[in-house]
Amino acid sequence: MMTVLMSCNEYLGDLSRGFDPVAEARLLTNGLTSDALTYDLRILKSLLDATGNGLPERWVLRALERRLRGCFAENATTARRFSFVDDCAKRYRRGIPIDTEALAKAKQAWKLRGKELISQLPAGLIDGKGEINQAALRCCLSTQAVKSWPKGSDGDLLLDSGSLAQSENELAALLLEAKAQHRNRIINRFEVDDDGRHRSWARPFSTVSGRECPRGSSFIYLPKDYRTLIVPPSGRLVVLIDFQAQEPAILAAASGDVWMAEAYLNDGLYEQLHQERAWQHLNRKQVKRLVIAFLYGVSIQGIAKGWMISLKEAEQWFGLLEHLFSAPLKWMQKKAEYAYRIGHIECLDWRMWVTSATSLLTLRNWPIQATGADILRRSCSALAAAQIDVIGCLHDAILIEIPIASYQATINKAEEVMQDASAKVLSGFRLKTKVEQLFWSHDLRQCKCDSEGEYK
Repeated sequence: MMTVLMSCNEYLGDLSRGFDPVAEARLLTNGLTSDALTYDLRILKSLLDATGNGLPERWVLRALERRLRGCFAENATTARRFSFVDDCAKRYRRGIPIDTEALAKAKQAWKLRGKELISQLPAGLIDGKGEINQAALRCCLSTQAVKSWPKGSDGDLLLDSGSLAQSENELAALLLEAKAQHRNRIINRFEVDDDGRHRSWARPFSTVSGRECPRGSSFIYLPKDYRTLIVPPSGRLVVLIDFQAQEPAILAAASGDVWMAEAYLNDGLYEQLHQERAWQHLNRKQVKRLVIAFLYGVSIQGIAKGWMISLKEAEQWFGLLEHLFSAPLKWMQKKAEYAYRIGHIECLDWRMWVTSATSLLTLRNWPIQATGADILRRSCSALAAAQIDVIGCLHDAILIEIPIASYQATINKAEEVMQDASAKVLSGFRLKTKVEQLFWSHDLRQCKCDSEGEYK
């Protein structure tokens, strides 16, 4: 199997100018619709489209380089972006160690269960995209089953995973599994190189907010259940370290909201919000989903449907959230208005052009996502400087591979490095980190270690 290793090396070798033409071309056109592009930028955009989902061909890189020469001047920011591209390519080149036998079994299990579900579910009930046909479902249910099925304010049957999980109907259980089966289909296309490592092209700076966004069957898109496929070689340990509640914490730091910042640094923001009487019946995960949805613009109707409550209760929740987050909301609105006025919005490494066609919700979300990307890039670079190998990123979490000897000290160092990186971006405000998961080699899964992280 052809590995990504040589492709990444060749790609970086071609970038003799000290900048990544793909990233810089994206920056110059970021946020602009086709009708807002000048002739030169329209050519750049067409060349970008020609890069496809993988590594661009050499003729595209050369054409982008020639076009870029007349569009921008290299500066310190350009050089910094290139260093992040270089770091990103090296990170993905290392690859994620995968248990190939377990992967083969997972693929086989997915295929077998898919065939069983097809035979168990009525024809036409769920389509190839994993969508459930509302009318077909009503025809399959008894009158009593329709009455007891969770419904939205419009009377439609609720078909989200949460509603299906709450229903005691046997058909609901099958539909829930069928939705999961459709979501898990990526496992069938998941590939591993001959050395037992999964690699993908990260496509740095590929979203409007500057986040990296691998295309295809990359590990970051696998459902959490498949993370157990990670098995490092003997003597190594893979660790997933997460920035806790990163997005609301960034918002707290940026907006200067003292209550929000103190809640985050003390008990935890979601734990503090969970104490509110209005939604005490929700668990932490549901509270988190509610807060994130609200900050990014969910409507009262959206709250009612998403949490299966009445419009009146949703209105009460919405009002309480507006009160609790009044300072961050004002900050986001002010940032958006300023962006509309000057025609762009930017963070440390990235920028998006803003026109009258740019949606307000996009502008509310952009600074938080872009700042998160700034933090992640600096964390990865700082970890590399500390001789800690990063092998992947999962949105606001980092996957590292380290020697098993004194692993706890290395993990502590990695967390410190990540927290320091966040403080540099957030003017001294340090994000909290947490070890989300440890992935052991086969020979160490049953071993005991002492308090210093040394194996006996």
